[in-house]
Order: sequence, then C-alpha cells, then structure tokens
Amino acid sequence: MHDLTTGATLRMDYDRQRMPFVWLFLAYGGWRGLYTAVLEPCANLPEDLREAVHRGQSARLDPGGEYTTEVSVTLGEAETQR
Repeated sequence: MHDLTTGATLRMDYDRQRMPFVWLFLAYGGWRGLYTAVLEPCANLPEDLREAVHRGQSARLDPGGEYTTEVSVTLGEAETQR
C-alpha cells in the first residue's frame, strides 16, 4: 500500500495459501478511546464460522494439531519517480 500524499508505504507478507483472506477491523474510539485500524491475514471468510465451513472457506485444526505461520510488516517511504 502506498500513500502518495505522504510517501509512506506498508507491506505485509504472509503465506497466502494458508491464509487467503485479510480482515479489516476498525474501532472508532470505542476501545479505550483509541481509533484503530487492523489488517489481519486469516483463513476464514466470511466471519461467521458456520457459514465459512459450509462454503469450504475455513481452515481446520484437529485436536492436538499445530498451526504455525509467519507474518511480516514493513513500513517505509515510497520511492519517488523521476
């Protein structure tokens, strides 16, 4: 993501095979008076787990199973075009 007005960039890298969706969560002052925006890779869509399972759009973790993955976020400045 690039903000052309400020030159800021945000890059998020993660395993898109294991987490093919990204949630956007927004709080407008309702949590500790903070305004927040959260981008979160996830394995389910839609939010309702029963519907996600019905659509075949949900991960499954068996009892005793393990799910490990990595997410990296990089903040920086956009390269200027000449």
